[in-house]
Amino acid sequence: MQLFLGDLWLRLRRYDQAQACYVRALNGRASGLRLCRTHAGLAQTEFQRGHFLNARHYARLCLEQVASGEIPEDAPGIETLLERVVWHYEASHREALEARRRRADTHIR
Repeated sequence: MQLFLGDLWLRLRRYDQAQACYVRALNGRASGLRLCRTHAGLAQTEFQRGHFLNARHYARLCLEQVASGEIPEDAPGIETLLERVVWHYEASHREALEARRRRADTHIR
């Protein structure tokens, strides 16, 4: 039980740190790439927590930043970051659709 609580505490702490970074970035104290990395991290965290719509939202924000040209295509580590974000976006979409289908199935019964 103590191991579980310790793990839970670490997850919440990481999530809080990501949220704090997000707030700093929104206040203009972080670069576009840092904000994109924060969005990617929040997408991953939300996906792991089972909040698939939130995960898809954060992944989309990151992808929109890159598509708008705010982040240069040759930024360090951007390819790996985009691969991870696209995976989370697609997986979140699939999981959200599956959850919706399961809810509909249980409603019909």
